[in-house]
Amino acid sequence: MPLQLDVSLFAEPWEQVRLLSDGHRNSALLAMLRRRAPGARVLEIGAGTGIWVCAAARLGAEHVVAVEPSGMAELVRELVDRNGLQDRVTVLDALIEDLPPEPMDLVFSELLNADPFAEGVLESSAVARDWLAPGGHLAPNRLQIFAQLAHVEASAEESTAARAQIDGVAASLGLDLAPLVGLATRPGVDRQLGQDATLLGPPGLLWDLDLTVEHATPEDPIEAWLPVRVGALPPTGAVVWFRAWLDDGIALTNTPGTDNHWGQLICGWVEPGATDPRGVRVRAWLGDDGVVVEAAD
Repeated sequence: MPLQLDVSLFAEPWEQVRLLSDGHRNSALLAMLRRRAPGARVLEIGAGTGIWVCAAARLGAEHVVAVEPSGMAELVRELVDRNGLQDRVTVLDALIEDLPPEPMDLVFSELLNADPFAEGVLESSAVARDWLAPGGHLAPNRLQIFAQLAHVEASAEESTAARAQIDGVAASLGLDLAPLVGLATRPGVDRQLGQDATLLGPPGLLWDLDLTVEHATPEDPIEAWLPVRVGALPPTGAVVWFRAWLDDGIALTNTPGTDNHWGQLICGWVEPGATDPRGVRVRAWLGDDGVVVEAAD
């Protein structure tokens, strides 16, 4: 399916600065290029600043195609020109799905987010497969999505505070505000991006997607068991994170506790998950807004 995303967002300079500040991300991409770029025909989908297409050319790629649909394409051209790589790097200011495929030995991208699917990694992988020459390499080629139970104070505390405020106004003015109380107590998921959650147990695997095949998209809700440590705080949400494999032994990840620019997706619940000393069964799906994880019980 086509990606419904405003690509102009990636022309914002500070977004590119955030990417370039992530040393672990940069090291993984460079390690993959050192292994795969020499002598190869290379395509980058979403070239951003152009640093990686220039790196691929300098590492000995036979030819490099940089596809960048935002205003950053001019910066990519400037970088290519300044480094004298015009004979080996072609910059295309276009959406990848609008271009006729040509065989490439390496097709790579970094279209990841705290919500792993928000920037279209599944859609870009589907298009990328049409560009791969026989035996070509796709990066990332495997995407694993994990979740961990967490104590998310904001969602539960805001619900409690809202109910207290509603009760106070109702009592002082003699109003019947029962529908608002129902709104504040209705089960739901508050999706946040950040790192403001206390982890309560080890991770559980939600999806393990092979991006080299057509059936990678998680279409149906799944259920998973997430364990909790004995004596932990009440589970009031889940933290979602990814591991995207670029090559054997080389991965991009926003694992909680690691130094990364993505942060994590936090799904906060209004009510705690079912009280089982072993953990909570959760339901996860890919909705219109991205990944959603809620307590299933």
